[in-house]
Amino acid sequence: MLFLLTIGLVPFTTNLIAESGGTLSTAVYAASMVVSGLSLIWLWDHALRAGLVDKSVSGEESRRHYMVVIVMVVVFAVSIDPALDPLRRFGEIFLDPDHPRQCRGALDRGAALVA
Repeated sequence: MLFLLTIGLVPFTTNLIAESGGTLSTAVYAASMVVSGLSLIWLWDHALRAGLVDKSVSGEESRRHYMVVIVMVVVFAVSIDPALDPLRRFGEIFLDPDHPRQCRGALDRGAALVA
């Protein structure tokens, strides 16, 4: 069911990227692809262990299936961090009191000049 849920989220996350194209939407899309891939790996593993896979599927085909999905998961997982980098830099500006563009520090200095 988790796999079907993540597949159901694909149109939403794709539309999110198409509409906004921002870094957060890219990270949400990549995260949904990671969860989808991990749930597919779990589903395939469960099917193999429970004997639900046709006997004509060879071990080589099964390993190839795992590798394709694992590569996809790794690529999307690695892309999440660079997608969030601009948000991280934006947060540093407002959270670091020593940052030259820090607004709160400028307001405090201005208030001290008036007083």
